Amino acid sequence: MINSELPNWDAASGAAFGVRRFTWPQAYDVAVQVLRIGNGLGLFSFDGWSGWMEGRLTRRLADVIHHEGRPRPGVVYVVPLGDGIPVPGSDDDRTCDRCGHFVPPTAADDEFYVFSITLMANVSVCGGMCAPCMAMENPQGVVAHA
Repeated sequence: MINSELPNWDAASGAAFGVRRFTWPQAYDVAVQVLRIGNGLGLFSFDGWSGWMEGRLTRRLADVIHHEGRPRPGVVYVVPLGDGIPVPGSDDDRTCDRCGHFVPPTAADDEFYVFSITLMANVSVCGGMCAPCMAMENPQGVVAHA
């Protein structure tokens, strides 16, 4: 999806054209609208995802909108699904974003899953989940391992 296909950012937020910052409630409302339009256009689907995942993805997109205004063309935003940005290789990096369970690096490949979900052409959410949580979020089966 490109920015010209997105909803009218200003009408959605009630802000004047060119506003760089949205209040938190405005940013969340814009994120909900963007995701509903994307779902309606078949660009992605919330079908089969839990309310937790839908809420978390909406909040992460709202974070970008709140801090950046309209996501800028040519800039790629990669945001964490969980809280904070874990240091690569740390225990936090191997902790499930959904339940908080730590999966050690010595665990089997099918015990921890790392993934990315693209919400807009330039906004992706990355996360990691333990096998039970991934099974709840992706009942059709996982295609990639950590």
